[in-house]
Amino acid sequence: MKSIINKLLVTILIGIIGFVAYSNKDQLPEIAERTKTKAVEVSESVSTAINNNSPKATPNKVVQEESNYETTDKRLKSGYKPIVLTESYEHDKWTTEPQELVREFRAYIVSFDDNSDNILTRNPDWVAYEMRAKPSNMPDGKAPNRPSTWIEDDKYNDEAPHDKSYLHSGFHRGHLCMKHIAWRLGANADWNTHTTINASPQHAKFNTGVWLDMENKTKDWADEYGRIWVICGGAYKDKKPSLWIGDEGEERVAVPEYFWKIVIRLDGEEIKSLAFMYPHKDIKKSLTTKKYFHARYLTSINDIEDSTGLDFLTTIEDEKEEVIEALIATDIWK
Repeated sequence: MKSIINKLLVTILIGIIGFVAYSNKDQLPEIAERTKTKAVEVSESVSTAINNNSPKATPNKVVQEESNYETTDKRLKSGYKPIVLTESYEHDKWTTEPQELVREFRAYIVSFDDNSDNILTRNPDWVAYEMRAKPSNMPDGKAPNRPSTWIEDDKYNDEAPHDKSYLHSGFHRGHLCMKHIAWRLGANADWNTHTTINASPQHAKFNTGVWLDMENKTKDWADEYGRIWVICGGAYKDKKPSLWIGDEGEERVAVPEYFWKIVIRLDGEEIKSLAFMYPHKDIKKSLTTKKYFHARYLTSINDIEDSTGLDFLTTIEDEKEEVIEALIATDIWK
């Protein structure tokens, strides 16, 4: 159908060329070239319009599956609520390396530091999650209550910090997968974000400021595009922590000097990405717009790899991966 329409348009415009040529014999080469160019432009515009109206134009507008928002499930011995994985979700879709102490939850996957480099940070190396548009049956208002103390992971008890390591430290337990993002996958998914293997020490004004604002932006992007993927974590200058929390006799926890976040969406088969690197401090809003200027902190995925020693998008062919990871976006998605 598209080829027929294109041929018809070109035929009509060739007729126009003949008429114009006859009326303007002296200017024939110049007019013919301009008219030919216009014919191609119109033909391409029609093809683009047809493609944009095709069902293939929005292949990523997936429907969010409904979840259980009841809060009746009892806590397991570990402190978690029952972990029911989402088989249709691919939280680490393009595979992040290395994968050290890995735990999968319904709303996210975490790779926790295993001391393989002889520096036990007691922080996640990375947390990754797929987020989809807000489900139709998700209740409005606040998500359910959180545990009174953060869950201390029984599987990685030696490597993960205890909740008391944060007491009197002056730092928040900063979610890497936000509770209200996990809430989209149900009450138990929300509850299970409150584990020390999903947290890094964050300054209060950073946690409740620019970091929270970007988390809310990712929710908006998931609603807009149907689904997105997020990978995030902390980083240290020269890859060596310089500040720690934890009193004597407690597990020491490294304080990241930077926090990074990679956000990915699919546009057809094309990967679109944003990469951010924030200094871990009280970042102020713009005096003029009264909003956070996130574009200032855009960087490349390559830069995040250099700062962390991680390797992203490892299942993509090398040439394509290099192009995506070298890109520095000029602005954030609207």
